[in-house]
Amino acid sequence: MNIGEIKGIEFGNQFAKVIKDIMNSTSNLNLTVQNASEENEKEYPSFITGIMVLQGTRDVVLTLTFSKMAAAEIVKSLLGIKYDKMVDVEVYDTVMEITNMIAGRLKTAIIATGEHYQLTTPFVFVGANHFIGAKTRPIGIVKKFKDSHFEMLAGVFFL
Repeated sequence: MNIGEIKGIEFGNQFAKVIKDIMNSTSNLNLTVQNASEENEKEYPSFITGIMVLQGTRDVVLTLTFSKMAAAEIVKSLLGIKYDKMVDVEVYDTVMEITNMIAGRLKTAIIATGEHYQLTTPFVFVGANHFIGAKTRPIGIVKKFKDSHFEMLAGVFFL
């Protein structure tokens, strides 16, 4: 099974658009999008990953992975806190909030397809150079989003 065989789900069409729109409106980032490989995921200098599950006809996991500097940039943009004044809990809360915003907008964007989803509470994984693995890699889409001073990875995985 591949992404094209998951009928009625518009995640592939809406995924990048939603992320670009949210990141532009909240952080004034003009992101470009590139496909990312599993190897790109493992090489990315991850610091924190926001995760939400969209529960529906087919459960979907949304992941947003940030380096330490990318996460700090989001906190600075959303909360106006300078880098030297940030505390960990503000970074964690902000990543969970941006994950929630993107999952909510993605859920709304695909309602027109007749698919309906419930959202779980957002949560984060934190740790230098972490990556998320599974016993068998689920079908999914992973993209790299970049601006001149910002880079993040985002994925949707179909369970």
